Amino acid sequence: MKYPERIRCMIPDIEEAISKWPVDIEKDNVVNWILQFDNEDYDLGLRIIKNLNVIGPKDLEYSLEVAYSKLMRKAIEKGTSRVERILEQLLQGLNVKVTQYDNMQFCWRMDQDPEQYGEYRVAPADEEKRSMDDISPKEISNAIKAVVELQISLSRTDLIRETAKVFGFTRMGNIIKMSVNQGIKEALRRGWISLSDDGERVSLPVM
Repeated sequence: MKYPERIRCMIPDIEEAISKWPVDIEKDNVVNWILQFDNEDYDLGLRIIKNLNVIGPKDLEYSLEVAYSKLMRKAIEKGTSRVERILEQLLQGLNVKVTQYDNMQFCWRMDQDPEQYGEYRVAPADEEKRSMDDISPKEISNAIKAVVELQISLSRTDLIRETAKVFGFTRMGNIIKMSVNQGIKEALRRGWISLSDDGERVSLPVM
């Protein structure tokens, strides 16, 4: 295939990026995807390719959602409304469902029902942990449900700590606290937990 000059300059970077993916993708297919961009946006397409964590068969087996907004943060060094519009158009071209939490969007396969998703995954010790803000509040709420069912009642601080441990985290940072608190909101919405009047103690709901 004969590529435009700007694309030819990108070929080494494209080949290096796709060599790290856990699935086999033809280089020409990746190039054709970049060619969907306007000429001045080829660099944006390359940045997405270089920072994209491609979902492998194992992830598909576990039906894990993708944090779209994390892709946006990693793929763009300087965000603009034009760049956001481009990514929104790319998202619309995918066969996915989207759930929204504040400024975070999470993508799901079309054969998944986010409302019925009842699983959570703990990364094995020999694998890199997912960032907590890569995990949908729905998945976090599933872990919260399991923790509260085991503990019956515990402080909000202890719940955040125990939920973070489920996903392999032992230190509490702002991102972890924010993500688990989003999961607590989701667990409350789903009727799985109840909060004390001051919001500092979490228990199973009174039936």
